[in-house]
Amino acid sequence: MTNEDLLDKHGAGYVLHKRKISEMAAELKADGVKKRWMAKCGELVLRPWQREVLEKLEAQNDRQILFVMDPVGGNGKTTLACYMMSTMDAIRFENCKSNDLKYMYKGQKYVIFDFCRSSMGHINYEVIEPLKNGVFCSSTNPCSFLHCLSLIKYSK
Repeated sequence: MTNEDLLDKHGAGYVLHKRKISEMAAELKADGVKKRWMAKCGELVLRPWQREVLEKLEAQNDRQILFVMDPVGGNGKTTLACYMMSTMDAIRFENCKSNDLKYMYKGQKYVIFDFCRSSMGHINYEVIEPLKNGVFCSSTNPCSFLHCLSLIKYSK
C-alpha cells in the first residue's frame, strides 16, 4: 500500500501516526528476519572455537572486551554473530558514527563489532570505551547506564 493509499484510507490519522506506523513495519520486518535466523540457528552446530568464545563471554566481567581475530576469514564469525543476535541478547555493529551507534543501541547485553581488515586503522574507540564503562550519552537519546559485555571481532 502506498502513502497515498494510506492517506486516502485513514486521513489525518495516518499523517499524525506515520512515523509510528513506519517504525512498527520495520519492527515486524526485523522480527520476521530474526525468526528465520532462529529457525536456522536451531539446526546450527557451533564449531569448537565458537563455543569457546561464548564460554569466555559468559566468564568475563563487564569491564572486559573480548577480541576475536581471524586473519584468513571464512571461519564462521558472521555466523556466530547472527547466532548470538538470534538466540541471545546481542546486537551487531560495523564501524559507524558514534551518534548512529548510540541511537541504535537499546541496552543489549552483548555488543558485537564486526570490523573488516580495511577499517583496522579507523576503529571508533570513541564509542567502544563508553560502552565498556557502562555509560554513554547521545544527542538523540538520554544518558544511558548500561550493563553490557562487548565482543569486538575483526573479520576479513
